[in-house]
Amino acid sequence: MFREKKARREERRSFRESDNFIGVQGANSRIGYPDATTGTGSSAGNVVSEWTKQKIEEDEKRMATASREYKAALERRGNEMRRLKMKSARRRRETMGRAERKRAQLKARAREKMDDGETMVNTWGMMTEQVLSSIM
Repeated sequence: MFREKKARREERRSFRESDNFIGVQGANSRIGYPDATTGTGSSAGNVVSEWTKQKIEEDEKRMATASREYKAALERRGNEMRRLKMKSARRRRETMGRAERKRAQLKARAREKMDDGETMVNTWGMMTEQVLSSIM
């Protein structure tokens, strides 16, 4: 019995070494894992069924349509972003214009007050006799 097992083991080893060993299809006989160089069963080669070709064509059309829609959406988004930036800049200019007009009005009022004698006295009062500390 021991000699029979040993003989079968030797036979399997010789088949493996001669690359004449048919093991699990798609698995490399030396490592036991799937291997890209080992065939997977069909001897027909690269034959693709009509159904598969149709599915591939449908998928290509669907992908092309999705790509066009995506590009159009990106363009719409870009246009909308530019429109919003322009609107924001316009609002900022209007706000700045209002602020400038308000400053001009305040300056005009201050000038009017300066023309009055009352404000001039207060202004000159600030400039006279300021308390300065001595530097030691």
